[in-house]
Amino acid sequence: MWLITVVIAYLVQDKNGFYVVGLIAGAAMGSSQSTSRSLMSKLTPVDKKTEFFGFYSFFGKSSAIVGPLVFGLVSYISGDQRLAIFSIGVFFLIGLFILLKVDDKPVLST
Repeated sequence: MWLITVVIAYLVQDKNGFYVVGLIAGAAMGSSQSTSRSLMSKLTPVDKKTEFFGFYSFFGKSSAIVGPLVFGLVSYISGDQRLAIFSIGVFFLIGLFILLKVDDKPVLST
């Protein structure tokens, strides 16, 4: 869904198109946040929940800094915000490839 949003954001030229991008991005944001939290709960051993969710929060805050920073740098260097949109798409592709390797069977505590 995020990759589709990136492609549409790159292609759109008018104001109404950005409403569509916003709608899709909002739906993707809500669903990815709730899904990631439930996946974390499923994969984290009960006795390590606090530690794992601390890392989860740290990396969430880090991505809130790195994403806009990369977007801004690519936009500034290239002079093209459309190219900067694709730079964010690269992060989504990397995340997709990482998630494809995740074994989503619950971890049992010992």
